[in-house]
Amino acid sequence: DVTNPAAATPYAESWSVRTYRRLTWIAAEATYEALDASTFEGFRIHRQLGIFRLDAVPPPNGFAEVTWEFTIQFKEQVFATDAVEFHAPRGYSINAAGSSACSEHQLLLGPLSESSAQCSGPCYREATCMGRKMRWKLHRCPGYQAPQGVPQGLCLPVESTLRFQLATRNPETTPALNNFFLQHSDLDGNVLSSGTHGAYHVVPLLTRVSVEPHRFTERSALSLAVGSQSTVRLNFTARTPALTARISGGVNGSSFRFSAAATFDGITGKSLLVHERDAFHVVFSMRREIPANTAVSVVLTLMQNAQVTGVSAWTITTFREYNKVMGALGIADQVLNATGFRVLGYVS
Repeated sequence: DVTNPAAATPYAESWSVRTYRRLTWIAAEATYEALDASTFEGFRIHRQLGIFRLDAVPPPNGFAEVTWEFTIQFKEQVFATDAVEFHAPRGYSINAAGSSACSEHQLLLGPLSESSAQCSGPCYREATCMGRKMRWKLHRCPGYQAPQGVPQGLCLPVESTLRFQLATRNPETTPALNNFFLQHSDLDGNVLSSGTHGAYHVVPLLTRVSVEPHRFTERSALSLAVGSQSTVRLNFTARTPALTARISGGVNGSSFRFSAAATFDGITGKSLLVHERDAFHVVFSMRREIPANTAVSVVLTLMQNAQVTGVSAWTITTFREYNKVMGALGIADQVLNATGFRVLGYVS
């Protein structure tokens, strides 16, 4: 990695590349001979935004519907005819389906009006989105008269802070280049300031998930009634190599009880090592690491069903390893609220 200079530059400076070869027949000291050289134009260093941040990390799960809230601050004045561009990492889409409107976009903080018809200040913004990019085009509000001494067309004074919102859906996995980008440019396209902000890691989604009551032996009965002791079989396909899993489940806020749960490999029938268990979850490790894109089956015995009737929902998280001091480490995959079986009432 290379760190850009701290100060902005008014023009792009040059870069040079030279190649050499070592003269191996000179043994007294290392001697090199120049071979090729090239000089080419680089890029301008822009002024950095005062603030550019994602205010809260949304649910990181693959394909989860999320809402972003960003805070930005410009160190320079912003005028009508200027533009602000925002880029999300590849794999995201921030435009509403079938249009150039931005998905659930709104300005949460700042004096920019929504449209010319709703002007209550010096300027309004025209927001358009396409794919992973959003563009604000700034315009003067019709009829607005700037106070004496304020430049005509000034939308935002120095160090103005804005907050805006966008809705999107996480991609399946973390993008290869995982950064948010925003820049402010003038009418001629000159970039006046810009900034990047590292995006969050996307946890891949476990696939082919099923949760069902299970007969652990041929003589076992299926227990579906509220509060009864039960055996549950969970099947899923891991996207990422993992060793450890954490499982929880419930019905409308009433948890299954895992306090006495025992875990078994659903394919081999062999017992699995339990690291943690309490009333609300169990953490265990497989006998060997689960390879990527591998089907997994786990049987939980000595469970207690939830205390209310309804369709159960299950959360399964896999981890790369388990540490006796720090617990489960390195989330690999996850599924939230996977639909399971229905818990029934007792026949009276």
